[in-house]
Amino acid sequence: MNRIFNLWARALVLVSFLGFAGIVHAAPKTARADKPLKGIVVSVASDNTSVVVNIGKKKNTKEVTIAVDDNTTYTLDGNAAKITDLKAGQRVRVSPPTGTAKTITAKTPKKKGRHAGGSNGGGGN
Repeated sequence: MNRIFNLWARALVLVSFLGFAGIVHAAPKTARADKPLKGIVVSVASDNTSVVVNIGKKKNTKEVTIAVDDNTTYTLDGNAAKITDLKAGQRVRVSPPTGTAKTITAKTPKKKGRHAGGSNGGGGN
């Protein structure tokens, strides 16, 4: 009797574990409300009602349109900003990741260029 109970208990644990693992694995990846959307500004609508952002990495990118309204707040490089301050190429974080944005935090991209003295080590005589 004990042996049968032991087998049933083990089988129940195994089935429960596999079922839980299957549910967790099968859950679709969706935007989490606590995780901001990250991307690069493509454009701002001429009527200032939305911002188009390129999200994803390398070959898996897509453009999404973010709705904004009068209550959306903007920050650029740590300072208060306006939607008209957003420009193509700026990195942004949008919260919440779905629906109308409450906050958009932008950073001006760093300029790529040569360091002072050029690439030959500088100081030629």
